[in-house]
Amino acid sequence: MWAGPINNVYLFPLAIWNEIPTILNGGAGMDRIQQLIEENKLDDALKMLDRFYEMNSENLPAEFYLLKARISGKQHKWGEVINHYHEVLEIDPGNSEAKSGIQMARGILGFFNPDMFNP
Repeated sequence: MWAGPINNVYLFPLAIWNEIPTILNGGAGMDRIQQLIEENKLDDALKMLDRFYEMNSENLPAEFYLLKARISGKQHKWGEVINHYHEVLEIDPGNSEAKSGIQMARGILGFFNPDMFNP
């Protein structure tokens, strides 16, 4: 069963909608978003993160941007991956996942194989 404000475009499965208060307070809700990412339910995960952003746009934790980067990576949006990881590093300069994620995305964007152009 679906729930959520129809006019505001946020439509979630009822089970996910009921978890939003937990997400807004941090804690287990972020684990649920990670689970959705692992299950490739990226649209649901993004909706939950967008709702979290609406309620907490002034004080976002590094984990918010880590989750956004993981979603963008699964969608092959490498520029967004880099941007989200840079946001993590602004909050937590020593975050190793963000540092390695930036290197990985830059490596993918910088890949060049001349044999692909010379048949």
